[in-house]
Amino acid sequence: MTFYKRWRLGVGLLAALMVAGGCGTRTPGSPDAAAGADSKAAESEASALTATDTVATRPGDARALGGLAIVLDLQWQSLGRQTQALGKGLAALCASPSAGRLDDARREWQLTRRAWMEAQLHEIGPMPRQRLKAQMGWWPANPERIEALINGDQPLTPAFVAGQGSTVKGLYTLEHLLWPADGDDAALLQGLDASVAKAAGRRCLYGATVSEAMALSWTQANAVWTGPRAAEAPDLAATAPSPLASPASASPASASGSFTPPLQHFASSQAAINALVNRMVFVVQELDGMLAKPLGRRTGGTPQPEAAQGTSSQSTVATIADGLCGIKAVWIGDRSAHCTEPDTADHDTPFPALGDLVRARSPETADHIDGTLAAAIVAVQAIPEPFTRTLADDPARLDAAFQALKALERSMATELVGALGINLTFNANDGD
Repeated sequence: MTFYKRWRLGVGLLAALMVAGGCGTRTPGSPDAAAGADSKAAESEASALTATDTVATRPGDARALGGLAIVLDLQWQSLGRQTQALGKGLAALCASPSAGRLDDARREWQLTRRAWMEAQLHEIGPMPRQRLKAQMGWWPANPERIEALINGDQPLTPAFVAGQGSTVKGLYTLEHLLWPADGDDAALLQGLDASVAKAAGRRCLYGATVSEAMALSWTQANAVWTGPRAAEAPDLAATAPSPLASPASASPASASGSFTPPLQHFASSQAAINALVNRMVFVVQELDGMLAKPLGRRTGGTPQPEAAQGTSSQSTVATIADGLCGIKAVWIGDRSAHCTEPDTADHDTPFPALGDLVRARSPETADHIDGTLAAAIVAVQAIPEPFTRTLADDPARLDAAFQALKALERSMATELVGALGINLTFNANDGD
């Protein structure tokens, strides 16, 4: 029996308990309760629910909630593993600077950036207080302050770097160190070679320490992500551990109970979905802002090429696409739905997830969001790099992608919210 089938069996049994507790008459835990749950679930799957139904109305909801939590946890654990891989890539580059190792380190940076963007939905429950964006993903970096720290005499340790401001650490500080503004890779490699100059060794040490600080920040935040339950949640069905996470990185059941993180942080299924959908709408707003700013939509129509994120590494387009694919993964229940890499994950069929919750209530809404999400991804991926050249030569292409993102945002902020009975916060409903 595959891990996925064991997971389905587990949540099926737990769904039976939900039916027995509120919708049926069988004794919880009895053999016919488990057997009857599948029949009851099959009947319920065929019935339409109104927009006023709350999440956890029926057994299918429990499966979908468990599935989307597993995808969120897999995205989160993938980010942790990738920060470790980035550190190893930078350590190898520092040990022996070469063009090949520079390429390897740059690839690890791109994969870490991808993992960071795909995991953007993690900021729910207690996670915003961990301020991971300030530790990992703040843009823009401050080259002057970075160079001052490199040329200074403070001991460069992960704790020291983690305590610095957001503009001198994280991914975009490493972008500054790995992609020279003048494109001179030979000079960059010489500047990293400790055998040439003491300052070069410190430069490389700073980059390696920044990556270590990112891994440290993830580890500290992971203690919260996998932490104990904040409150009893009688309508939250327990879920199996993430089947694709390695034993070393799997979320410990002893901390989170039998819930796949981050579900243990919510008092009800509806509270968990409220938080997730609010975060999803906010992330789409941030993604369309990555196009709105360079297009000049916030400066009276004057293009602002300096407002494009990730131009040195030519990752502007991939960053937006990866953010969309993180959303797509939670929508369709497949964390390996990458936009910028082939699907190489060892996984079974996609889990039931957010899209299934919506489709049960409004197939039309689910179909429309399927379409707007796919259209947004296609429109963004159609933008050629270098981004700033496209901004100058073909702004209409950028505007088309921006409009596709706004259409996705509107469908989520209205149709998705209505289908699931979500209360949008001010930020999530305050678009451009």
